[in-house]
Parts: sequence; structure tokens; C-alpha cells
Amino acid sequence: MNCPRRTLIAATSLAALLTALPARSAETQAERGGACPASFNAFLDRFAMDAGFRTQHTEYPLIYLRPRGARMETMRVTPAIKAHYPGASFPSDKEQAAMPLDRHITATASGTYTVALRKDAAYDRTFVFRQTPGCWRLIQVRNAVSL
Repeated sequence: MNCPRRTLIAATSLAALLTALPARSAETQAERGGACPASFNAFLDRFAMDAGFRTQHTEYPLIYLRPRGARMETMRVTPAIKAHYPGASFPSDKEQAAMPLDRHITATASGTYTVALRKDAAYDRTFVFRQTPGCWRLIQVRNAVSL
């Protein structure tokens, strides 16, 4: 006979929990700086300045292409092994200024942007960003410098 009462208590508790979820979700998104900058250039500036934003807007496993002898080697880099592939990292704004690097941005009709960062033959990487419903994401890095 206590079953209907327990069911009512459980249902009430579940309803209270579900009501609280959207507020928590919005709070978490705000904590992460969930708002995507309006333009790709503003996005890229923030991507270069904020390591947490870079991580949040990088698709893992990240496709990393680099020359290895006479062939192109393709790897899928995860956050756990990212330190083994420093060429797969987007340089921060401070790193770009210290080198200094030339930046060339190309947009396509499909919403993909390529960002080429170059300095002579010592540094030549292309970063590919794809537009998603929420923002842009780094999906591929092409390193042209032979190892």
C-alpha cells in the first residue's frame, strides 16, 4: 500500500531534478565561455589567446598530416598524446608574435576556413577549421616542414 506513495515521491524528486537541469546546462555553458564570437577573425583571435577555448574548439582525434621522408604521414592525435606531436598544436598569440609568423586566412563556401601560418622554411603549417552549428572547430593540421 505504500507503493503509490513511494512512486509519487520518486516522480516528484525526478521532476525537480529535470527542472533544474536546463539551468545547470546554461550555467555550465556560460562558465565555459560558450558564446561563439560573431566573426571567424574574432574567433581566431580568441582561439590564439585562450588555451581552454582552443581545447574546447578542437575536434579530437585531431587529424595531423606531416611529411616523413618522401611520403605524408597521417596521425590521429588525442589530448593524451598531444605532447608527442608539438607540430599539431596551434601556436598561442604570444608564440606567433615571438616568431613572428605570417597569417593567411582562406574561407570556402562550405564554411571551412584554412589558416596558414608561415615563417620562411622553418615553420609552415595549415590549420583547417570547420563551421558547426555552435561555432568553429579545428579539425586538421598540415605541417609542411619535413622532420
